[in-house]
Amino acid sequence: MPLIGVEGPFHRFVDLWFVHQSLAVGGGTEVLAGLGAKMIGGRFTPRGAFETLYVATTAETARIEAESRITTSGVVGAPSKPYVHFIVRGRLQKVLDLTDARVLEALRTTADEMTAPWVMGQVQGDEAPTQMLGRVVHSAKRIEAILFASTKDKPDGRCLAVLPDCLKKGSSLEIVDETGLVKERLP
Repeated sequence: MPLIGVEGPFHRFVDLWFVHQSLAVGGGTEVLAGLGAKMIGGRFTPRGAFETLYVATTAETARIEAESRITTSGVVGAPSKPYVHFIVRGRLQKVLDLTDARVLEALRTTADEMTAPWVMGQVQGDEAPTQMLGRVVHSAKRIEAILFASTKDKPDGRCLAVLPDCLKKGSSLEIVDETGLVKERLP
């Protein structure tokens, strides 16, 4: 499977409450840890499986992704809480590009399958095709991230599902913070 390199900046919006709680107890923010996806699941992350850091290629896509809520009638943009915008400087060398039709064809899947709803299936105990792909990619330890089309910022929004424990030498992610309050870097 052909892999591509991707360079940031990347963007991540994180719930202000989470950031405040982490900083208030003197701990790190763990913005780059990908713990939320491990705990509750994500498009490419089965619940309880492994850490996945979800970032976007633009601030606008990251904001839309963070503020959108999935309802029975579809995706609704309804900001309900404040977020902190983190800029992530980064370089990834081995990225599976699901925005490339040739890659989808080689994987015997489609853009529709990769953007299909996954939350309700997970609630019912099913593993979505995207979560199965994420599990296989993670277990192979060869791929650092998956580039995919945003389902909430159509048609041009792009996101990455980064696998922190699969980063190779020469790849890195780092929070950009001129205040010095947040110092995080992977690896």
